Amino acid sequence: MVVPPALPGDLVAALRERRAALFIGAGVSLSAGLPDWNALVSELAADLGIAPDMDRGYSPSLLPVIPQYYANEFGMKSLCIRVDRMLRPTVPFSRPHTLLARLPCDLFYTTNLDTLLETALLAAHRSFDLVLDDDTARRYMERRVGSPQVRKIHGSVGFASSYVLTRAQYARFEYDRPVLTQALRHDLSSFNFLFVGYSLSDPDFNSIYEHVLASMGEMTPRHYALLLSPSDYEVNDLKRRGVTAIDLSRWPGDSATGKLEAFLEDLLESSSDLIHVERLFKLPGSDNVPIILSSKINEEEGYVYHTSCDIHAATQVQNALTLMSLRSFIVADIAAMRELGEYLATNIILICSPFANAFTRYVLDQAMGLSSAIGHRFGVDEHGQRYIADLRGRRWTANDPMALPDPDDPVAIKRDYALAARYRNPWAPGKFIYVFCGIYTIGTQACGDLLANPSEYGRLPWASEEFAAILELEYSEFNPHKYDYKISAIHIG
Repeated sequence: MVVPPALPGDLVAALRERRAALFIGAGVSLSAGLPDWNALVSELAADLGIAPDMDRGYSPSLLPVIPQYYANEFGMKSLCIRVDRMLRPTVPFSRPHTLLARLPCDLFYTTNLDTLLETALLAAHRSFDLVLDDDTARRYMERRVGSPQVRKIHGSVGFASSYVLTRAQYARFEYDRPVLTQALRHDLSSFNFLFVGYSLSDPDFNSIYEHVLASMGEMTPRHYALLLSPSDYEVNDLKRRGVTAIDLSRWPGDSATGKLEAFLEDLLESSSDLIHVERLFKLPGSDNVPIILSSKINEEEGYVYHTSCDIHAATQVQNALTLMSLRSFIVADIAAMRELGEYLATNIILICSPFANAFTRYVLDQAMGLSSAIGHRFGVDEHGQRYIADLRGRRWTANDPMALPDPDDPVAIKRDYALAARYRNPWAPGKFIYVFCGIYTIGTQACGDLLANPSEYGRLPWASEEFAAILELEYSEFNPHKYDYKISAIHIG
């Protein structure tokens, strides 16, 4: 896997291994049109008649004090109602929220009161547990495997009693919420955190930094903070506490939001298997996808068996579809042929070439008489050699792995070829047929090996609705118990 140079490799690794956590601040909600902490406090100050400094605005020390003044003047209930009104979004969530929700991360902390992150998680079909206070922190002390947890340490819109807004509430935070605070300390010592949407003048960040990170010592995992053009002094100060600054100015974009989106897109590309799987497998309207394999019946014992390379490739397809929360099942080609109409009416995945898979043979043969883009054929030439050909006349001919070696060149390189393709299903509009098959078994094994690593899917031309790629394989010795080969080229068809 190639990690873009500007991305910290250990952050990418932590995400891939589910050892990373995200800490999301108000800067992310700015992209959805909500006010950051400064803007929110400015509105409260205007209600109180407190004017900002003409040159510097409101000093950082005043930011938690003004909500306190507002509560003192109008009451805590009025403060909560005023804040709720200011945090009503005009859109459900923003592009940065979408990207954050799709990262391979199961632990989200935020000081934001809005519900944009939660909405983005639900839109990504990720249910989650919500922690707002010590009671819910105790309830979800044990995290459910595969279920994200959102910990809103300063409360959430709709739960006014959970808010942390005033100077007094900030001062009492550790005493009022010891379970939540201790959980944060534990997580900071166990996970690699990425702070997103904070500035170094943000009172929320400084509260975490001074009251929690400062007491952690030097044994914590490395954490990261996204900042726009931080100074050397700021970078060094963060580094002293185990936080590495990532300068967002190194990413393209016309605005801070644009740069944040570019960074998150890079991070998602490098860390998420799901994003690559979704690009390769377009399976509209599917819930249970048939994977059709070549098969033979043992008449004496009365069972069906499949070749190991077919099972390997089918297993990798099933693993990929599981990431998409899709079910799949393996079907023997001889059984699928008995219910031909049923299988041709849906999305199908074909493993193994037509030399052994009767269903693959039927699909490729019948497609020749249809107005179909299924443009590859398997055949045998006049010398008895197997090949794959396309409609443009190109032909890829394989060496017979079982043929005796050439006595003049016993270590000559041999070649096999495999087809990896996505075609529109000519029998079922809106559906697709996938083909993963080698001319010989080593080619089908190579398809399975490629499918086992979603970060390698980028080698296939998935951007087109239909695609076909011919994998060219080189090997010197054929051993069906241990395939040893390399993919020397991928020909785009």
